[in-house]
Amino acid sequence: NNNYFYRGLNDYSSYTEPLANEFFNYYADTKHNNPNLGDGDIIEMALDGNDVSLLTKMALYTYLVDIDSSNGTKDIVSRAEQAGITEQMNNIQTKGGITELAIGFATNMDDKLYMGASIGVPILNYERTSTYSETDASGHVDNDFRDFRVTEMYSQVIAGFNLKAGLIFKPAEQLRLGFAIHTPTLYGLKEKTSFKMVTDVENRFGAGSGLDSIESKAFYGGSEDPEFKYDLVSPWRFIVSGSYVIREVSDVTLQRGFITADIEYVTHGSSRFSSGEDYDDDAYYDGINEAVKTAYKGAFNFRLGGELKFNTIMGRLGFAYYGKPYDDKELKAHKMTVSGGLGYRNKGVFVD
Repeated sequence: NNNYFYRGLNDYSSYTEPLANEFFNYYADTKHNNPNLGDGDIIEMALDGNDVSLLTKMALYTYLVDIDSSNGTKDIVSRAEQAGITEQMNNIQTKGGITELAIGFATNMDDKLYMGASIGVPILNYERTSTYSETDASGHVDNDFRDFRVTEMYSQVIAGFNLKAGLIFKPAEQLRLGFAIHTPTLYGLKEKTSFKMVTDVENRFGAGSGLDSIESKAFYGGSEDPEFKYDLVSPWRFIVSGSYVIREVSDVTLQRGFITADIEYVTHGSSRFSSGEDYDDDAYYDGINEAVKTAYKGAFNFRLGGELKFNTIMGRLGFAYYGKPYDDKELKAHKMTVSGGLGYRNKGVFVD
């Protein structure tokens, strides 16, 4: 649950520049191939076709991107860019979370060998709402632009399935050795993105007639924005671990702490996407999977930690090193963390 907000004056760039550039290229190509087409025809073709992006269509519909002939020549313009300076604001709100349901089983063989396994069902819900706006800060009231805002609403629902299994072997009273395997999580994802754009081009079409708005669903038949379904297989994880208990005795009040470490290998390059739709032949995802395989590699993660007990007070210290998942040697993406903590135990009461 986060809420980000920022704003500032900008006389250099506008959100709408790439939209105007995209329509300029489309207009030039279409006019070159069909010289007799009028400007209105080209705009209608852009709005009805699939050759320009959704946001460019919305900008065209609300006249945020327009064909300007006021100087005797035809120019593809962004009304916001023409203002010269705008106050830009962005507000991003996110909410959601992950819940994992797990069914586990474990067995103990003579306090020498411990084995366990669990089946996990992770469920994720995530929503993001972003509202971006630009407002004319030039002080002019006759430059055909007052403001625009575009609201993006994104939602994602995920359900998955995984299996985790491991064992701990205790060759001596104070020593434990462990091994675990986490299978890839098989995720089924469903996501939806919708947009709304509101633009005020002031007196572009007469006094008080410059306000217009459009929702993205209007370009999908006017009912609902489409949902996209796809599947994801996450990496494998292999873990080897060990722990040494200082003064291991049955009376826990006499124990003085422990040192523990584990090494984890994650197969980042094995992640795979596939379509969740019956009609899709996975051709699009084949390219993505090839890119993942090329860009990512397996990585080792190392973790070391310990605890010392001072009667009822415990002190803890930990260190972790996470190897970079990228194959490119120039990318420095490893990460190191240091952590510490305190604990209190006395007569059944504990605080960590």
